Amino acid sequence: MRTSAALLLLTAAAFAQQDAASAWRGGREVAVRVGDVAITRDDLRAETDRKLPFRFHAKPDSAQMAQARRDALAGIVERTLVWLDAKARGIVASESDIDAAFGRALEQAGPEFRNVDAEARKKLLEENREAVVRRVLVDANEARFRAGIAPVVPADLRRRYEERRAELQSPARARLRHLLVAVPPASSDREAAALRQRAQAARDAIAAGRLFADVARESSADIYAQQGGELGVVERGTMRYREIEAAAFELAPGELSQVLGSMYGFHVVQCVERTLPQPLTFEEAVPILESALVAERLASARSEWMRELRATHVIRVDAEDWATLQPAEWIVPKGGEAK
Repeated sequence: MRTSAALLLLTAAAFAQQDAASAWRGGREVAVRVGDVAITRDDLRAETDRKLPFRFHAKPDSAQMAQARRDALAGIVERTLVWLDAKARGIVASESDIDAAFGRALEQAGPEFRNVDAEARKKLLEENREAVVRRVLVDANEARFRAGIAPVVPADLRRRYEERRAELQSPARARLRHLLVAVPPASSDREAAALRQRAQAARDAIAAGRLFADVARESSADIYAQQGGELGVVERGTMRYREIEAAAFELAPGELSQVLGSMYGFHVVQCVERTLPQPLTFEEAVPILESALVAERLASARSEWMRELRATHVIRVDAEDWATLQPAEWIVPKGGEAK
């Protein structure tokens, strides 16, 4: 059975590492070392691909590529540190945990893996067992870490509410209409330009007085076309594409956007009415405050945890083209000791 890319999530990146000698024997160039664990260029490339924004019609620009590579490097190293720490703590993977983690991987891998027979499943697990165990150990260590974070108590919430009262407001809301001229993934630049012109023509027709609903039913490719493009009331912060959302919430009631681009094609949005943010009561603010406080405590504690792990396992970025992306705190002094 062919192994899908999704199933390889278990074996790629942080879970394909091996000792440096084995990596070289396998012909895979070592790019990073975390203690005695080798991470190869192939691992980093696979992780970078997962970090890149998914776009049909445009390649990532240099800034997006650099950020994806930076995130991939940091993510792999951090997961490796967590795995090594799990082993040092004596965390073990039970058979039930291994089976459950492998089942989740199969579920994510697509239809051909969801209903594999028992014999094929057993063989796949044998082939990927080491990777699955590593996944279980990382997840267990992450759960242990989160359980140790001090809980948020009512006094914390009240204090934060008083500190941030002026900032705590309900999200802006707007009733929006929308149409999409879709651009197929394989479209050439010329075809995409022609479709943009079609979107512009639809916008011009609405601006000239045609009903948005009529134009949307004729021209739009999204699921709201037969409703005349009516999206209903939308909260700011909930739309998938932030650029389109930002443009939509800049519109005055009755105003029409310019033609906007996304991975799906070209969009035109109209604001029907808007509701401005309103101050939140303490009770309304509690979920927001609690989420923010928990996130802050997790981030602070995790930063300290990673600092301690870096002090235990020296990180060396051997590949020159990746070395420039590492945080300053990873850099090993000439004496060879970790910071």
